[in-house]
Amino acid sequence: MWAMLINTALTMLVGLIITAIFNGAINVPKKKKAEDARRDEDWRLLKKGIQALLKNDLKVRYDYWLDQGYAPEDAREDLEAEYQIYHALGKNGVMDDRRNRFLAQPKEPQETEG
Repeated sequence: MWAMLINTALTMLVGLIITAIFNGAINVPKKKKAEDARRDEDWRLLKKGIQALLKNDLKVRYDYWLDQGYAPEDAREDLEAEYQIYHALGKNGVMDDRRNRFLAQPKEPQETEG
């Protein structure tokens, strides 16, 4: 009688262990894949958000200096550093025209006659 109970208990225990092993072997990779996909999506969204913030800041600052009619050296350095980061996040050409017009300006205000 005890032998039969022990045998039944061991059989059930082995069955549970095998089920747990196979369940882990199947579900762990699925869970990791889902976590990886979520992390990739989070990074994509962060990158896109940072790029949007940089684009807005560049637009405001380029427009300011374009309105001023000149581009001082410190503004050139700051905006160029910011532009390079924006550009590295994914070139889309939206800011190229503003940047080129900004860089084409004189470095000091031009004296006006009158």
